[in-house]
Parts: sequence; C-alpha cells; structure tokens
Amino acid sequence: MKTFFDLYNADFDLSEIVAINQHWQTDNTFSMKYPRPNNALLYFLGCSGKYKQKGEEECREIPKGSIFFVPEGALYDWTFCDVEHDSVATFLFEFALTSPSDGRIRIDEAGIVGHENDGVRALFSKLIHDFSRPRPIPARLKASAYELISHILDSQRKSTIKKSFECIYKGIKYLEDDPKQEKSIEEISEMCNISVNYFERLFKEYSGMSPTSYRIKRKLERARVLLLVGDMTVQQVSYELGFYDTAYFCRVFKKAFGMTPTEVRK
Repeated sequence: MKTFFDLYNADFDLSEIVAINQHWQTDNTFSMKYPRPNNALLYFLGCSGKYKQKGEEECREIPKGSIFFVPEGALYDWTFCDVEHDSVATFLFEFALTSPSDGRIRIDEAGIVGHENDGVRALFSKLIHDFSRPRPIPARLKASAYELISHILDSQRKSTIKKSFECIYKGIKYLEDDPKQEKSIEEISEMCNISVNYFERLFKEYSGMSPTSYRIKRKLERARVLLLVGDMTVQQVSYELGFYDTAYFCRVFKKAFGMTPTEVRK
C-alpha cells in the first residue's frame, strides 16, 4: 500500500497494539536508529513537531493538532517544539497491520493523516485508557483501535469529496456503507435535503453512474462475498440484499460476473 488512506477499502487486522501518553520538553529530539518494528500514529496534542526521514534532506513540519502516520520499517528523527508546560505532548498509538489472505501489510509513506476534529481526542483517550488497564481486555482494546482508525479514515474521506458534492455526502456514505440499502432514492434525497432529480444528477457526476445502478453494483459485490464465504443459499442471499425476485437476482448477477450465483457458490 502506498498511503495510510489505502486502508479505507482494505480488509485488515490489527495486533501488537500499544497506546500511551508521551511527555516531551521543547526541542527534545528522538532518533529511530533501527527500522521501526510497527506502524505508529502520533497525535500532536500539546506541541508541534518536525519529522526527518533518513535519506531526506528536508524536515516535515507538523502543526499542533495534527495526526501523523509513521510506517513500519521507517528510520527517522523527531524534534518536538513549543511543548505546553505540564501537559501531555503526544498520544502514541502503535500497531501491526495484517491481511487475512496476504499476511503483513506494508505502507510506504509517512505523513499527516488527520487534524483535530470532533471526537478524535476522545477516541485516542479511550484507546489509551483501555490499554492502561491492569489487565487489558483484547476485544475491547481492538474495538477502540478499529474505531479510531475508522474515524480518521472517514474524516479524510469526507474532506476529499469536492465542495460541489458536500450536500450529498450523507447519501454517498449511505450508498457506500449500508449493506442492506433499504432506503429508497427518494428517502436518501430527503436525508440530504434536496430533490430527487438534483441528488441523481450530482451523484452521477460523483460516481459516473446513477444511484440505482451504483446500489445494484454494491449489492452484487456483497452477494458475491456472501456466496463465496458463507453457507447461505442463493435465495437467502437474494432476500438478504433486497432482491425479492430470485430469478431477477440471478440474471443481473450473471450479467455482472459472467457466472450464475450457483456456479460461484460451488
């Protein structure tokens, strides 16, 4: 993977989680002399910073309130600046990334991946609290870690959507994220407080297809996963995703993938 943001559409597992408060003094430096064993997110809560990767000539400036990602394997120097007196300077969250099918996930680039916004400080604090328990509960710790990463990725996703599509962001997120897709296009338009025609026009500009076509595409992708990994029948998958006419479901599925649902399931 090239950047941290490629995780948005990836299936990944988290392990080797560490989450702690860090205290620094102004102009403190830290040098990583060996390749970093895990990935890290640093939230610059009470200071700003500078990051210099080995082999690079220039330092990267990190403003206070930024979230900075450092990939596994990196060699670098930190300098911490303008540290607030008697306060936590940075929140550190370390973790390993693996794929269920391909093993260790490597990310190439370090860089700022977020900024202070609603909820991010509370999520870091919750993760650190869960890690600091005398006997951390693995399921709770992982849940907090996934929630934090999802929040950062969602915030970045929203910030990259062009201003002209901001008014349909709720609809975009619903069509991309909700597996059952039970709301009608009219109801989704109402969520965005715009007319159906305007929603459909903007969504086609955004995705290159109509909301209905996009919805069917996402449902069929989900159906393929359920057929490959689950024990549901073709009819059960059809009904689960709102295709109440199984014959129609089979036709559109074959048109999309070149195989019938039964052939995929076998």
